Amino acid sequence: MTKDERSTFIAKWKHDHRDLLMDQLGPKCVNVSFLHGIFFCPSFSQATVPELQRLVMADACHLHFGKYTLYSCYGITANANMFPIGFAILFGNENLLGWQAFWKFVIEIHPCLNQTDVTIVTDQDKGLFSAISDEVSLAVNFHCSYHRSQNILKMCGGGKGGTKMYSALWVYNRLLSCRTVNQIAHVQDKYYPLMHSKDLQYLTNIADHSQYPAARCALTPGTYMYHRTSSAAVESMNAANREMRAKTAVDPLNACILLLKMECKRFTKQRRMAYGMEGELSTRGKVLYDEVFANISVYDFSVNVSEDEYGYICTVRRNINSQTREGGSVSILKEPYRGSYFGKCTCGVDTCDAVPCEHMAAVVISSRIPNITRENIMPYWWRTDHWQLRFQNIDRDDSGGWQTKFQHKVLPVVECTK
Repeated sequence: MTKDERSTFIAKWKHDHRDLLMDQLGPKCVNVSFLHGIFFCPSFSQATVPELQRLVMADACHLHFGKYTLYSCYGITANANMFPIGFAILFGNENLLGWQAFWKFVIEIHPCLNQTDVTIVTDQDKGLFSAISDEVSLAVNFHCSYHRSQNILKMCGGGKGGTKMYSALWVYNRLLSCRTVNQIAHVQDKYYPLMHSKDLQYLTNIADHSQYPAARCALTPGTYMYHRTSSAAVESMNAANREMRAKTAVDPLNACILLLKMECKRFTKQRRMAYGMEGELSTRGKVLYDEVFANISVYDFSVNVSEDEYGYICTVRRNINSQTREGGSVSILKEPYRGSYFGKCTCGVDTCDAVPCEHMAAVVISSRIPNITRENIMPYWWRTDHWQLRFQNIDRDDSGGWQTKFQHKVLPVVECTK
């Protein structure tokens, strides 16, 4: 149709359906309003979020009905499953005001997330970065390594996969793999002088602790990155939630109901898996356990143990070709925490990957410290009992099923001009 034909068609349609429009919307003299947005989270998340790993992911995506955007935040369970923290369906595109309102709601429901040991992994959206700084001031915003590398490649080039030596992406990949701040400083001192000024400027426009795992862990004691540097997991949830994003959802309220139903199904499935698990470690914990202790031999390491009133200090060095190479210093407390003797090591692998490093594994297989086994050296966040803990203290309804009611907040309605 031409513009005039469209105008004629619309005018005729309004005239033919005048009674329907009056019944649904009322006359123009009556204030007509629409739903601007909904903030919600499943009720079971309030008891569970404090027990999740201290790393969360957030992202936003468009919905296929109207002009609404879904804001979502997910945490990670002891089996590496995604767990819902909070959602918002807001009218309009992703922007600063939307993210500020979303994080204000999330912290209101889950104040435990606004702490210094919490890491929020996101893409490089400027509005999201500013909103986290304003509303979650104690947590640290970590930029997704995938989005960061793609932006570096777009702005600075560097060849496919960053193969060009001394390019921004080439140096970034080396800094990303560092395990300690000393290693980061060494790489920076070595390669920064060889970089193009434009590449160096773009690479350093973000603080080290917001793009390199080792720098983030060193910023706050007791911080772990759980071997994660990208937000791919939360983006996969956008695909998993395609049913509520489709046009069949019709409106934001219907989409909210659909998403809650899907999250309740996932919750029930995860609970069944957790209580059906046998052994001390979750399924993901077993995979990490095998990786830690694979090819570890007591003959490959020299272990010296000293003791004080609090715990054990172990100096571990790897033996290669009859020579002793530099290793790490492992600290292990005498009393377990949540059933785990997981300690710390100066090599940095324990904080970046959140699993025992090879030095800690060598201490275990040396049998130099009593009561420590391969299973209880694994951190508590990969243990089955901690996985099951997240499903306790959840209310049931009268029929014995899990409640599906939710914490919700609705923005004030906005008057329509037309």
